[in-house]
Amino acid sequence: MEGRRGERGRGTKGGGRRTEKIVVLFICLEGTSMTYTNLFKEKNIVEDLQAQEKRAVMEEMLDVAIARGLCPKSKRKVVLEGLLERERLGSTGLGHGVAVPHVKVDGLQQQVTLLARSKQGVDFNAVDGEPVNIFFLLVSSKKDADEHLSVLQWISRLARHQDFGSFVRNAKDSKEIYSIVKEFGG
Repeated sequence: MEGRRGERGRGTKGGGRRTEKIVVLFICLEGTSMTYTNLFKEKNIVEDLQAQEKRAVMEEMLDVAIARGLCPKSKRKVVLEGLLERERLGSTGLGHGVAVPHVKVDGLQQQVTLLARSKQGVDFNAVDGEPVNIFFLLVSSKKDADEHLSVLQWISRLARHQDFGSFVRNAKDSKEIYSIVKEFGG
């Protein structure tokens, strides 16, 4: 982690690297002072998503969330239907290799979050037309709509940072991805 921090934050006087350091601080502090890194633990990270199509990505992520105890199995059908319906309204592919499939459902006791990396990339109809390598799954209760929106905003700020995507794509394992989320998101 120190090597990356040094690459971003320390440069020659007047060089572009100092500007990058300011951007990192701005992105971490922009908007609400609350951070959402506590939503992502190492068990919330999939380092090598196998799915190669949009629907399969959502199914695989949801199945992992269920298997890891993050989402009740009884909610699988309603969550998947909600995710697919949300994608029909418009792609959640933000661009820069990032997508945030998300949905609000009734009766969910806790928010479900998962970050998955696809090494090969998936056509997710992103706004920039590029394949997506980094997926954030967010499932919230309908009664927590404000919190859902706040987490989406936090993910969006995180995802817009060019170094974040590059570091996640090149991370060696889920432990390193988790460290990157903590570093950029905190």
